[in-house]
Amino acid sequence: MKRALVRTDTGEVTNVIEVTVEGTWAIPDGYELLDLPTASPGDTWDGEKLIIADRGPTVSEERLASLWQASNQWEDMIDQGRLNVVLKEIAQLLRLDHGLE
Repeated sequence: MKRALVRTDTGEVTNVIEVTVEGTWAIPDGYELLDLPTASPGDTWDGEKLIIADRGPTVSEERLASLWQASNQWEDMIDQGRLNVVLKEIAQLLRLDHGLE
């Protein structure tokens, strides 16, 4: 059973653990073990609902496929001694992904 380890004073989810049998693990002082299946470290339990922490931008499947294809091309370029071209392309992608261009 997946359980969230939550600080009782702040409600912060500090860890998510797998518990095989309830009551066999000593919960540290100042914490409670809650059944919050969608919780991740950094989320907050306010006593009634789970508040999901901002995880930042996500990457679409299309973007991942594009990067995977590019990485295969980059390997070929590196093998051909064209590392500078690869580094420039990576820098360009990072700028675009973070809205710097």
